[in-house]
Amino acid sequence: MNTSQMVFLITAEELNFTKAAKRCFITQQALSKHIRKLENEYNVALFTRKPSVSLTPAGHALYKKLLQIQRLESNLNIELKEISEGNHGNLRLGLNSSRATRMLSEIFPNYHRLYPHVTWSIYSGDTNEMSTLLGKGDLDMLIGVDAVIRKEFHYVPLVEDKIYLIASQGLLESTAKNENWDLSDIIRHGLPPALLPNFPLCLNYSTSTLNQAIEKYLNLHQISLSPIIRMSNYDAQIRLCASKIVAAFFPTFMLPEVFRYNETSTPDTYLHVLSLKNLKETLRIDCIYPSGLYLPHYALHFIDMIKEYSLGYQRYVELFLQGKH
Repeated sequence: MNTSQMVFLITAEELNFTKAAKRCFITQQALSKHIRKLENEYNVALFTRKPSVSLTPAGHALYKKLLQIQRLESNLNIELKEISEGNHGNLRLGLNSSRATRMLSEIFPNYHRLYPHVTWSIYSGDTNEMSTLLGKGDLDMLIGVDAVIRKEFHYVPLVEDKIYLIASQGLLESTAKNENWDLSDIIRHGLPPALLPNFPLCLNYSTSTLNQAIEKYLNLHQISLSPIIRMSNYDAQIRLCASKIVAAFFPTFMLPEVFRYNETSTPDTYLHVLSLKNLKETLRIDCIYPSGLYLPHYALHFIDMIKEYSLGYQRYVELFLQGKH
């Protein structure tokens, strides 16, 4: 791409000539010259200036095509570099913070031994936010949770995470006593949805994908909950559950942390993993990257490793829970 086209792309992202000029390290007057040059070349208006800066239909069309050209040039550079240098490069990966904490500690050491000259740049955020960055070319791939399907992305299915309720032995005993429940039956066969309002609950923020899945389940059964606390930090939720104050919903991915906690827990603070009866909602986990993106060998191998890891923790959890019952 030439300089005018690159200046246009940045201006189209900012929709503010002053900010775009600063990003391009040029004056606003020079930026305007680049835009006018393209408008004269294509004989169209690319931006409307009033009441605020926005792309015209022609501007939208040019923006999409230039993004494709930018990606093709990037793919070519990566491919040629891989041919000349071997497995060298940087993997720009998007992960939410909870998954990043466990995945990186368990996958990166082995990966680094195989590819010592490949560096990682990790961005943590929610799936929607990271999808936007992926579309702009700021990420190479992301691990998405219940991501919206977009035609410009390729999706590699990794695993379907089930959702469970985590509650301490002490909290279960006190709640069961007050409500005259058969606690052993609930532990073995799952919790009916109608009993959920009896629990003091810690819920994730309303924007979290897990919380949205639970909301669908509750709406189906016409149940509303009033949590006493909201947070999306699973380590903190484990500690709160162990204090016998609350119960919380956990995805399959985080259950190994619960199992590790139980190794040193007391009988009263032991955390039970309860299935929820008639819960069909799961969390779909995908590895996502742009459809036209060239992936070097070290990136393709990473996808294989993350898929093997995801299936591995799912098998481990299933076997562990079967052993408990």
